Amino acid sequence: MHFTSQKLIRLLLPVMSGAGCMIALLLAMNVIADWKNQAPRIGDLIAFEPARDALLPESVRIAVETSSGGHCVLDAYTLRRSGGSFMVSRGLAGAEARYIIHWAGARTAEGTASCGDSADLILTRRQLDRLGEAAAAGGIRQAAAAKVVSSPRGPTSRSESPG
Repeated sequence: MHFTSQKLIRLLLPVMSGAGCMIALLLAMNVIADWKNQAPRIGDLIAFEPARDALLPESVRIAVETSSGGHCVLDAYTLRRSGGSFMVSRGLAGAEARYIIHWAGARTAEGTASCGDSADLILTRRQLDRLGEAAAAGGIRQAAAAKVVSSPRGPTSRSESPG
């Protein structure tokens, strides 16, 4: 059997294309895994810029603990309408990753459930992640309404309810 260079190229092209795709896929998976496993750092910020036409596919409400021992609610719809920001102040020791987060803005929810215009809150890693996801939610129309500001190590986000 006689191989010409054209036949060899036709044979190797799919093999090389497949290998290139596999390398790209593995690299992307590694980058995503590193980003998802990155712990929040002091100074990381999640910002909600005020928007009159704040629309969310579903309401994201996160019940959180205050540093004074009380509880309040972070409502993504209210945060988008009124604006404000959350900054990681420090981490807390313990079995579960928890953080002191400083809130500054108009309000976090309607009525008495609001944390007020300034508060130090205790959030778990999962709650912080959900909060960041809510800030980034809303698609292209809402991209200007919320932004997640990152530390030098990359984007910050994620979250849930107390406990």
